Amino acid sequence: MNKDIEKQIEKELHRAGGRKGNLLNNFRLNLYAGCNRYYYKQLDYMNQKFEDFWDKQTVGRGSDVWKKQTPAEFFASIDKITKEKGISFEKIESLQKIRGIHAAVELNELAFPIYVELRKIGYKNYPDLCGDPNVL
Repeated sequence: MNKDIEKQIEKELHRAGGRKGNLLNNFRLNLYAGCNRYYYKQLDYMNQKFEDFWDKQTVGRGSDVWKKQTPAEFFASIDKITKEKGISFEKIESLQKIRGIHAAVELNELAFPIYVELRKIGYKNYPDLCGDPNVL
């Protein structure tokens, strides 16, 4: 299964022009210090399952893992993988605050192995991890 996911991600990355930022879209917003954490907290959604507050069409496209989770559980999964990969939370936070292409590229490099691990455990690119690629 993991090899299939890795091959799928490799194909998706190729379709994205080989640019991790294109594939990851806005995944960085879910990382430590990302604004989605603030957003869900402000809306008081942190302890509600995604399937209970997202629209049915979006939820229908999501993975079973994601649908049944709360944002708090989802972010905990991301943080757990971040820690397991030895990626610095402080570095992520500092890059989240910087605007510009160099910071974005560096953040995408840090985010990519986290993204891959999340895909391996059953998350989908959209809507679980990234925004709608058709919107861009």
